[in-house]
Amino acid sequence: MIVGLLVGTVKVLFLSRRLSTQSLAHKVAYKTLFYVAFRFGVILITFPIAVSMELDTNLVDGVVWERLGASLLSTSLVNTVIQLSTMLVASLFYAKINEYMGHSRYFELLRAYFQDLSPGIVSNAGEIYQYVGDEVVVSWPVEDGLRNNNCINCFLAMKADLKARAEWYRQEFGVAPDFKAGLHIGNVTTGEIGALKKEIIFTGDTLNATARIQSLCNTHGVDLLISGDLLSRLPLDTKVNVESLGQCELRGRSERIELHTIKFLESG
Repeated sequence: MIVGLLVGTVKVLFLSRRLSTQSLAHKVAYKTLFYVAFRFGVILITFPIAVSMELDTNLVDGVVWERLGASLLSTSLVNTVIQLSTMLVASLFYAKINEYMGHSRYFELLRAYFQDLSPGIVSNAGEIYQYVGDEVVVSWPVEDGLRNNNCINCFLAMKADLKARAEWYRQEFGVAPDFKAGLHIGNVTTGEIGALKKEIIFTGDTLNATARIQSLCNTHGVDLLISGDLLSRLPLDTKVNVESLGQCELRGRSERIELHTIKFLESG
């Protein structure tokens, strides 16, 4: 237990940080040297103790240190070191390759996921503002987002496209992705920022509020949350059933906001 705690502590606090920018070969080589050296250190400490206990003598007895010297020069120790080093190199190499492949597969999943969401956005006059991790931020000029309930229909279209591809995702990645959404309306400030790398960004409370609204989907157990400000301006028809969730508190805001979810009476 003590050895395990020491190795884990050194790995987390020292090795992971110092080797974070190194190549795969350097990481494997350095970690192999560390583990082999650590093994020798453990042997140098525990072997004399074990021999003294076996011979029922103390650590200053010359026999104890003769046995240690003989053990260090034995062919069995050399064979052990070679086997240990080989296993370490193989296991470390496999672990790193598996880690890199996991990142690659996740990237491929995200790429397919965003690609399948795109048609629903385009067909409902939406514009992709930015990707944030596994999220996509979609925006509309007010008139375009309200016209024909484009913002709602965009959500439905993206859901339908992912559902149609669910079996392919399961076969390819072992999981079928899904998403939850928050919808809000309001003013944003648009401008260019950056010196070395310039970018057009949106800023304002509307963006922050929308993100907070989306984060409450899990809390309320729904896939879609809509602010009261937006819902009051949407030309909804009889195909939907609006359910009010009342005045809800958004993280980081003292002012509550009215939220609703929509249950669709007909598919599509």
